[in-house]
Amino acid sequence: MQFLYFGELAFTGCSDEEDTPAAYQLKKEDIRVSQPEGGFAVVIDQLLKVQVESESDEGISYVWLLDGTEIAQTKSLEYMFEEVGEYELTLRVSQGESRFDYPFTVTVTFENIEPAPEGATAYVTKVFDFVPAVGQFTNTLPVYKEGDTQEAMNEKVLAAIGNNKKGMISLGGFGGYVVVGFDHTITNVTGKRDFRVLGNAFYSAANPDSARQKEEVVNRELSWWLMIKIRMGDRMMMNGMKLLVVLMKMLH
Repeated sequence: MQFLYFGELAFTGCSDEEDTPAAYQLKKEDIRVSQPEGGFAVVIDQLLKVQVESESDEGISYVWLLDGTEIAQTKSLEYMFEEVGEYELTLRVSQGESRFDYPFTVTVTFENIEPAPEGATAYVTKVFDFVPAVGQFTNTLPVYKEGDTQEAMNEKVLAAIGNNKKGMISLGGFGGYVVVGFDHTITNVTGKRDFRVLGNAFYSAANPDSARQKEEVVNRELSWWLMIKIRMGDRMMMNGMKLLVVLMKMLH
């Protein structure tokens, strides 16, 4: 038995343009970043991680700007801040002639900044180390006696210059230094004198400059230097619980 089917057949042609999907065109709403209310917040020396979601990455370039300066060319960002403060972070997304900026704020702080304890003093409360070099007043300011240990000499130095005693010690010549500490965090307040060192080099006026790390040449050979171990920002960092300050006399 045979069956015959009679009907109409239609034939259509496809162009190359119909086979090729339209190229992706970037739109501002295609980029999504979840920013916490109030902006990003991070602790100094810890990574800030910012994840970016997009509809497509076809022909897309990403640039991150921090206060106007480029810091990365990645889609998502991982960045570590070395200074506390408020920052303007911008993600710039481009595709050909199209470009969109996505601004964010970042607040960088120290972790667990404790207020000065009750009864805290503005003066030196601890001497960690005292190593004078050879000099006219070495072993006399303060006086060294046979059998004195390092701890004993540290205590003598503290008795001379600690707790607002306003005494004097001698660092000797090249390389002498003292390391002192305080009983609280020293906050760096803009426009204020947060830290001060008083010195007396008799007639030569070779006083250490406390805050600017500036040198003063003495007898064309020696300079006083104050070196403060700090982390830039609103707080001078401490060794353990105490701020370390090193006074050193060294060659110019």
